[in-house]
This record gives sequence, C-alpha cells and structure tokens, in this order.
Amino acid sequence: MKVLQKMRAGDWFCSTLKIVRGHAPRHSFVRVLTQTLFTGIAAFVLGSTASAFAGDGDEGPILPTELPAAESAAAEIPFQNHFALVSDIDDTIKVTNVLDWTDLALRYLRGNTTFIGTPSLYQGLAKNSEKIAYLSGSPQGQKSNLVQLLFKNDKFPEGDLLLSNWWRPKPTPRFKAEELEKLALKYKNFILIGDDAEADPVTLTDFAKRHPEVQTRIYIHRIRMAALPDRATGYFVPLEVALNEYEAGSIEEQAVIDTAEDILKSSVWDRIFPPFKKCPDVTSYKISPGQKGSKSARLVELSQEVTAKIVAFCKGRVVP
Repeated sequence: MKVLQKMRAGDWFCSTLKIVRGHAPRHSFVRVLTQTLFTGIAAFVLGSTASAFAGDGDEGPILPTELPAAESAAAEIPFQNHFALVSDIDDTIKVTNVLDWTDLALRYLRGNTTFIGTPSLYQGLAKNSEKIAYLSGSPQGQKSNLVQLLFKNDKFPEGDLLLSNWWRPKPTPRFKAEELEKLALKYKNFILIGDDAEADPVTLTDFAKRHPEVQTRIYIHRIRMAALPDRATGYFVPLEVALNEYEAGSIEEQAVIDTAEDILKSSVWDRIFPPFKKCPDVTSYKISPGQKGSKSARLVELSQEVTAKIVAFCKGRVVP
C-alpha cells in the first residue's frame, strides 16, 4: 500500500512539475518559488534528484559574477598522475533517467542502481587521486541514500558528496561551476566525469577554458548522443575511460581488467544500456586498447570481447 501511495504521489508530482515547467516563464518568480517548494517535497517523498526539477538541462552554465575568466593562457604543464577526481552522479554513475521524471520516480521506488563497471573504474582511479568528489544537483536530503548506494552497496571509493541546497536552489550548472572553482583553488590536475543528458559537457569544458593553468581530462557518458565540445571525450562504457587512463598512466592494468570483466559477466542490460541510453553506431564502434594497452594480450582480448557484446546487443535492440 505504501508503495502504491508513493507511486501515485510520484505521478502527481511529475505531472504538476511538467505543467509548471511548460507554462511558467523560465526565470519567473512563480516558477522559482514553485520549483523550490516541489523540489523540497519531492526530496522527502520520492528521493528524486534536484537536477530533474531545478532546470539542469534548461539553463546554460551560469557562472558567478565574481569569478573572473583567465586572462592569459598558461604554459603547458604535464598532467601529473596525482589528480582530483570529480564525478557527476545521475546518469554518469547512477542509472537515473533525469529527462523523464516518471521513469526517474519509478526507478527510485524499485531501488537505485549504478552502471556496471563504474565501481571498478573509480576504485582504480582512486589509487592515484588526491581528492574524490561526487558533484551533483541532487538535494542534500539524498545524502544518506547516496552513501548507502555508492559507498556501502556498490563499493565506490569514498569521497565528498557535494550536493545542492534545495532550500536555496540554484540552476545545477551554476552550482557545479561554483564548486569546481572552489576545488581549483587547491588542486591543479583534474579528471572530470559527467554525462550528456544535460549540461555537463558545457559546464566541465567551460571550467577547463577558464583555467588553462589547470590540467584537465574530461569524460562524458553518452546518454542521448548530444554534440560534445572538442575538449570532452565521450564514452559508452567505463572500460573506455579505464583504457584511456591506463594509457595516461593514471590507473593500473588490473583495474582495467576488473572493469572489463564486470561488463562481460553482467546480463543486466538496464545497468549497461538502459532503454533511455542511445547505442553507438554499430558499424564503426570499436573499443581501442590504445598504444600501451595493445602491448597486453589480455587487454586486447577484453577490448574485443566488450566491443562484440555491445555491438550484438545494439544490433538486436528494439527501440520503442
């Protein structure tokens, strides 16, 4: 009965918010006030993400006026093995579907899950990281749920959960930009990971442009195949990131193997290619082990096997 009540509540919240977003001016007082109210209520009733309600995909990366753009390009500095790992959560590591509020609510009710292979990737990256931060527009009221899911259930490396304050909401791109600026005061090497369901590609690459003195590698999880800025590297499964970082010397071979084997062992496609995630072009998709990975027979074999598994799935996929 409680589940049914939650599902009915979820449908009501989602329907109401769609009406508000569809008819209220983007920056109107009514819309902001209504989003604030419903985001707070939804955080308790649904446990849904603030980004779905606070206009994460609608707003551009609004930056604080006190943050000056870099005036001159700094000299190239070799990327060090020690870095700050900063990752988005929803649709980057957690299967959420932020663009469909009804599906988002239903996934919460059924139990949140993460994308297969991401824990092994992040565990591998954590060995050389100075800082680990999970940066999300999700409300602070979700902290305990995320701690349980990420750190206890799925064994992601522990790090700071940088979540939005839904009592004083900001557009998610602005919130993320401000948090990245704070981190840039202390760290000079970054691996930034997000997704293309909303504004991450622009938010993360704009940060890199504002700070030429900061070395960054940016990875974008391909969800809806939006166009990517030049500085961002798209990926469909975490093995692609693992191989790239192995090439860069930031992750050990065993972590790459673990990431690949997680994908190969899993038959739960909803945690690899959920229905809302688009497939790559199967005629050209190929996971490359890279120059360094090509020297390892095991990595070459795993790259081929994961490629074959994804291509076979996508060829037989029935798109609704």
